[in-house]
Amino acid sequence: MPHPDAIAGGNNDDGDRIIAESTKSDSSLYDYQSPFITGICEHMVNTTTCTVELNTMWSDAEWSWIPEFDVQKSVPDIVYHRDHTKKFLCQWVGYPNDKKSNSWEKETKVRQIAPEVYHEWVKDKKKA
Repeated sequence: MPHPDAIAGGNNDDGDRIIAESTKSDSSLYDYQSPFITGICEHMVNTTTCTVELNTMWSDAEWSWIPEFDVQKSVPDIVYHRDHTKKFLCQWVGYPNDKKSNSWEKETKVRQIAPEVYHEWVKDKKKA
C-alpha cells in the first residue's frame, strides 16, 4: 500500500504522466490502484528557464520527466531524501530490455552477483 502522501497520477490525452493531488486528509480519497512516484532517478537542468525536471520512477515501473516544483510541492520527502549509494540500471539475462524488466541495483549487489561485468565497467570508465 503506498504512502498516503505519495503522488498519484495518470496519463493525459497525449500519453504524458500527470500528477493528481488532493488536499483532503481523508485516506479513503486515495485511489490505491493509481500509480504513484516511488523515487527519482536523475535530474535535468534547463538553463534557459532556470528550472529542473526530475526523471521519476512510478509504482507501475514507468518513468517520466516531471517539473521538480510539482514533486517538491506534493512529495517533499522524495525530493530531499538522499541515498548516496551508487546504483546501476541492470538488464537481466532472459528478460527483455525494457523499463518493466530492468531494475536499479546497488553497486554492492552488482559487484557481488556479476563481478566480471562490474570490473569491465570500472575498467571502461577509467579509460574514458
